[in-house]
Amino acid sequence: MKGTPEQADKISKLASAAFQDLRPLHEQMRALDQRAEALYQAEMLDRAGFEALRTERSKLMDQISQRSMNAWLEMASVLTPAQRKQLTERPQHPPRPAHGMHDGHGQRSRPCRAMPGHEGQGPTCRGRPWERLKARRARLGSRNPRPLSKRLSR
Repeated sequence: MKGTPEQADKISKLASAAFQDLRPLHEQMRALDQRAEALYQAEMLDRAGFEALRTERSKLMDQISQRSMNAWLEMASVLTPAQRKQLTERPQHPPRPAHGMHDGHGQRSRPCRAMPGHEGQGPTCRGRPWERLKARRARLGSRNPRPLSKRLSR
């Protein structure tokens, strides 16, 4: 979609302001995840503590959702109705490669050149998944940077 330089400037400023507003809320969310992990690792599970944390998390998620929606609406108001329509008609994601030998466009995947002797699934392959996981665990040690909510949502 083609927009004017003025539109791009306004949208950039709106996005930057939203990012600055959302940053502390996301930091609070990370702090809640750390508190949840501490509660989970405690000797005795504190149900009241988990409930308070859940309530606090719900309020924070609502604040994040409200600010994100307002930012989206502010940015959309900069565009003309025709531009907004054009945005909704565009595909949201690039086509994903098909499983198997081909990359989704009738082409064979090229072998991985990242690791000698490794025939990967394509040009972006970075080794076997379990080797990457083992290297990540060795690098991070016992700390896991993924929030508890992400680890438990499987």
